[in-house]
Amino acid sequence: MADTVMVKPDLSFIRELKETGGDTLKQCYQCATCSVICPQSPDDKPFPRKEMIWAGWGLKEKLVSDPDIWLCHHCGDCTSYCPRGAKPGEVLGAVRKQAIQHYAPVKFFAKAVNDKSQLLKILAIPAVILFLAALATPGLNKALPPSLMHEGAFGNFINTWLVDAIFTSAALFALWSAFKGITNMWADMKAHSPQQPAGSLMQGLTAVVKEVLGHSKFKECDVNKERATAHQLTLYAFIGLAVTTTLGFIIMYFSGEESIFGKMLFLAMKFIGNASAVALIVGAGLLYLNRKAKDEKSGLGTYFDWGFLTVVLLVGVSGFLAQIFRYMGADNHDPNFLAKLIYFIHLVCVFYLFAYAPYSKFAHLFYRTTALVYARMSNRQ
Repeated sequence: MADTVMVKPDLSFIRELKETGGDTLKQCYQCATCSVICPQSPDDKPFPRKEMIWAGWGLKEKLVSDPDIWLCHHCGDCTSYCPRGAKPGEVLGAVRKQAIQHYAPVKFFAKAVNDKSQLLKILAIPAVILFLAALATPGLNKALPPSLMHEGAFGNFINTWLVDAIFTSAALFALWSAFKGITNMWADMKAHSPQQPAGSLMQGLTAVVKEVLGHSKFKECDVNKERATAHQLTLYAFIGLAVTTTLGFIIMYFSGEESIFGKMLFLAMKFIGNASAVALIVGAGLLYLNRKAKDEKSGLGTYFDWGFLTVVLLVGVSGFLAQIFRYMGADNHDPNFLAKLIYFIHLVCVFYLFAYAPYSKFAHLFYRTTALVYARMSNRQ
C-alpha cells in the first residue's frame, strides 16, 4: 500500500504569491504545455508543471528549496503558450521573490526593498548617510594633512575617504547577506533534493560562469529572444564598471595620477567607465522597452522587476550626467550645485544597488548561479 502523505497548505504563502505576480496561479489545469515548450526544462521531472502544483498547494518549503525555480530564465515561452493564461513564468518569478525573502538574513530589507510603499524609507537610509558625510566633509578636509587628501572631482562636496568607507561597508554587508543566503539555500537543496551534488565545486562554478557570460540559455528562448542581447549588454556593463572602480582604487591609493603608469591607468579608467555607462544605459533601456513591448505575451512583471530596472537606468544616467555637468562648470574641482545634486542622486542609487543587491532582483545573480552550479553538479540538466 502506498504511503499516505498529508498536505498542509500554507495559505498565507499562496496569498503572497498571488499578490506579487502569481495572481493567475489558480487558472492552471495541469496540461503540461509549459513543461513541453520550455527549452530549459529537463526530461526527468520537468518544470514548471510540478512547481505550479506545489504553488497551488501552498508548499512553500518544497518550492523555495527547489533548484528548478532558478533554472527558469523567465523567457516567457511558457506564459505565451499557456492555453489557460496561467502565466507560469510570472508565477515562478513570484516564487523566486519569495525564495529571496525566505533566505535573506535581514528580513526587514527583504520585505522593504520589494515593497513600493517602503521606497522612501529605503532611499532615506543612504540619503541621510551621504548627507551627514557632506556635512562632515569641510571639517575633515581641513583636518587631513595634504599627503592624505584624495580630493577627486567631488572631494570638496563629499570627502573621498568617506565615500570609500560608506560603499566599502555597503559592499561588505551585501557580500555577507549573499553568503548567508546562498549557503542556507545550498543546505536546503541538499536536504530536499533527491539528486545530490558530486564532483568539483570549482569545476561546476567555472562551467556555469562561462555559460552565464555567453548567455547561452537566454538565447534558447523563443518569444523573448531579443532580451538576450540587452541582458548580456547590461551584465558586461556592470563588469566594466567594476573594473573602473578597481582602477580608480589603484590610482587613488597606490599609483597616483602623476606617473606615466598612473596616467595610463587614468585614461583606461575613463574609457572603460564611459563605455560601460553607455552600455548600461543602452542595455537597461532595451530591457525596459522589450518588457513593455512583450508584456502581454511574456508577462507584465511587478514592482520587483520594474523597480530594479529603474534603479539600474538611474545609476547609468545620473553617473553620466554628473560627469557632463561637472565639465560644463567653470571649475572641474569645485562643481556647481546641479552637478553636486546629480552626483548625490547617483551615489544614493549606487548605494541602493550595492547594499540591497541580495534583497532585490539583483539577488538572481547569487541565487541563480548557485542553483545552476548545484544542477550541474547533480546532473540536473
